[in-house]
Amino acid sequence: IGFVLLLFASAVLNGVPAVQAVAGISFTLDAVGLFVLARIVGFTPQQARIAIGWVIALALLAALVITAQALLSPHLLGLSAIQGRYGELYRLAAFFGDPNTLGAFLSAAIPFALFGATGLSSTRGRRLALAGAALLLLALWLSFSRGGWLGAVGGFALAALVLDRRALRLGLVVMVVTLAAAMFMPRNLLCDTCEERPDLFGSTFGRFDTIGEGRDLRTLFVLNAVAIIGDHPVLG
Repeated sequence: IGFVLLLFASAVLNGVPAVQAVAGISFTLDAVGLFVLARIVGFTPQQARIAIGWVIALALLAALVITAQALLSPHLLGLSAIQGRYGELYRLAAFFGDPNTLGAFLSAAIPFALFGATGLSSTRGRRLALAGAALLLLALWLSFSRGGWLGAVGGFALAALVLDRRALRLGLVVMVVTLAAAMFMPRNLLCDTCEERPDLFGSTFGRFDTIGEGRDLRTLFVLNAVAIIGDHPVLG
C-alpha cells in the first residue's frame, strides 16, 4: 500500500498526465505482482522443478532455432532478424521476436544447465546438461543481447562462486568455447544475399563508443535520472 501511495504522490506532484500515470503505475504494479505472486500462493519443490523444466525446454527450443538461423539463413522458417546498428548485421531472436527478451530468458536458463552439468547424479544427465548449456550460451552470443551477456556471465559467476566452484570453472570454459564457436562457425549457408558474418567484438566496442560520445539512449536515461533525483530526492 505504501508503494502504491508513493506512486500516486509522485504522479500528482510531478504533474504526470492521467493516461501516462495510469499506464506507468499499472505496469509497475503488474511487475511487482508477478514477482510476489508465487510466494503468496506457495509452491512445492516438485512444482518448482516443473516450472524450471519448462523454462529450460523453451529456451533450448529457441536456441536450436537461433543456431539454425545462424547456420542457414536469418529468415529461416519465415522468421525475421533485427538489423543491428553497431555491426551486428543480424540480431537473432528465434520466435521471441526481440533479442533482449530472448537474452533475459536464456540468462535465466543457463545457470540451471551449468549447475546440472556438475550436480546431477547420473553421468548421462550431466552430459546432457553440459550440451544444453553449450547450446544456450551459443544462442546467447548470437542474439547480441549485451545485457543478456552481462546477466548470464556475471550472475552465474557470482552464484557459482558461492554454490559450486566446479560449476564456475566448467562454466567459464564453456563460455569461452561457445564464444569462439559463435565467432568462427559457418554462417548463412542458404542465404546468398546475406551480408558477411557479424563482428562480435567490433560491434560491442562500437556500442561503447556511443556511450563515450554521449549518444547512447540508456546512458542518457541514467544521467537524466541522476539529475531528477538530485532535484527531488524523495520522489525522484
